[in-house]
Amino acid sequence: MLPQKDGTYFAIARRWRPQQFDQVIGQEHITRTLKNAVSSGRIHHALLFIGSRGVGKTTTARILAKALNCLTYDKPTPTPCDECANCKSISEGNNLDVQEIDGASNNSVDNVREIREAVRLAPANARYKVYIIDEVHQLSSSAFNALLKTLEEPPSHAVFILATTEAHKIPATIISRCQRFDFRRVSVPDIVKLLERIVAEEKRNATKEALYAIARVADGAVRDAESILDQLMTYCEGEITYKDVQDVLGLIEADKISKFVEAVRDRKLVDILKIIDDLTVSGKDLYLFIDEVISFFRNMLVLKATHNPDVLCLPKEDIDRLKSLSEGFTTVQLIRLVEQLAGISQSFTSQISHRTVLEAFFVKYCKVGAEISIENLLEKLISLEEYLKGGTFSDSSKREIDQTVKKNDRLGDVNGGVAYISSNVGCTSEQYDTPSSLSREVREEISTPKIISEHYGKPLWSVIFNLLCNQNVVFASRFSKVKSATYDEREKTLILYVPGGSKELAELLKNGESLEVFKRVCNKLRYEVEQVKLKERDKEGKTQKVSKKEQKNPSSEEKVTAEVSSHLAEVLNLVHGNIVGVINKQEDIEMGFDEFEGEESEDSNESE
Repeated sequence: MLPQKDGTYFAIARRWRPQQFDQVIGQEHITRTLKNAVSSGRIHHALLFIGSRGVGKTTTARILAKALNCLTYDKPTPTPCDECANCKSISEGNNLDVQEIDGASNNSVDNVREIREAVRLAPANARYKVYIIDEVHQLSSSAFNALLKTLEEPPSHAVFILATTEAHKIPATIISRCQRFDFRRVSVPDIVKLLERIVAEEKRNATKEALYAIARVADGAVRDAESILDQLMTYCEGEITYKDVQDVLGLIEADKISKFVEAVRDRKLVDILKIIDDLTVSGKDLYLFIDEVISFFRNMLVLKATHNPDVLCLPKEDIDRLKSLSEGFTTVQLIRLVEQLAGISQSFTSQISHRTVLEAFFVKYCKVGAEISIENLLEKLISLEEYLKGGTFSDSSKREIDQTVKKNDRLGDVNGGVAYISSNVGCTSEQYDTPSSLSREVREEISTPKIISEHYGKPLWSVIFNLLCNQNVVFASRFSKVKSATYDEREKTLILYVPGGSKELAELLKNGESLEVFKRVCNKLRYEVEQVKLKERDKEGKTQKVSKKEQKNPSSEEKVTAEVSSHLAEVLNLVHGNIVGVINKQEDIEMGFDEFEGEESEDSNESE
């Protein structure tokens, strides 16, 4: 820590500037390398320090300059004394042989030429002439070209240290001539430890919550954290609290952020708009608000994905709040919210009204939730995978289903008949947790397994047979007698309908290789097949069916109206399904499929 002179006040960031390699926090991978280089005498003539603001690039450069020129030792040392004339003058920034150059204001060819001429001269009072060029990426192209030769073959007494926050702007020819050191953002716990030490040394008090808030706002920059703490010490007369940090930095209250996220989870548009209005009226910056909301959703996403709260470095009460709220979102929803809100945040600078953009986004999110998109489909697939692994849906998936179906006591019937739902997604109705509020009849019908005879509007056997032909024409030809096929989802069985006397097919299916072929083909269609069965027709080549007279004149009891209530339509929309038939009795299911096959057989006979 630098001492104060003549009662002059120095900012905390200046007084607490590290003076030794061991005092630099969060950059052990760099300080260790530099100390070993100094101790062994392997000092490179050009070093490139890359990193974001406030992480210690210039500070480390000064410490290295002191290590090379400390007069207390006969040679460079990794632990400068900070007492000799060279160490003191370098720390104060007025040493003749250590030049700190601002690349933003000295970026021309003429400035580089002056450096080239001065570097030839021997140092006045030190072992090495050290040139620290800050923000070196702002040099012009001509200036970089003029510096190339000097960087490649400088005098033995010269060391160049280039510091930058934007490495991509530096020519590759410069980077190749330097040893590169990448400075990392300092972690929140490391910054908090430093702030605690500063507060104790300054004989002040601060709550843990306030120090964590400062460290998070600093975003890995130690200098920013020290500057904020300095400002708060001036603002507060006693203990520094989290409320003081909010007041000084204009942060949004944590409770308001939590209430906002709750409203987003429950899609309560009125509450969302009210919170945005309150923030606008109170003069809060919506840009900062969006950043905090993004950070909140990001923390929930990390916690939900890793199940490890230690990676967030947050107080226990914050972790508990994140866990509770994250249960109401799926992983896909959190990813989508973070991506979309980040896009809004980036475009805020070009928007006329931040409030309008923000409100429009959440209106769309809450009111257009049923839109078909890749994210929605992916979300449903992940939800289905969760069920297949654990046997239950996530809380958010259950909430979406319950909100759709609990508007009425039953989904709706069709004059005593039940409409069976078919979905191409491959998710059966029995996989949903049926709400207890539904009537007994509807619950029974929802739990009924599906018998699939079509695949996206085409006969199932036609699709399977084409795939078989693509794989093995000879194998497929042996099943040419098969007239149709159905798939039983509950039994995971493929049923092939064949004429009587097809014993050779039965023998063929006993072969395990034949079953594997059918499994592979059906797997491409998203049907999980465990067994294949044959079903023979009667002697006339058709199954039982209702006479045409009975079809034309059905009784009033058998007549079924195809009108479906609005509640059933909502379920159809939720599972992306469609109605494949309306029947009155459960025992008529098989008869209905036999009728379908009989009509197909008649058409075939007529064509022959």
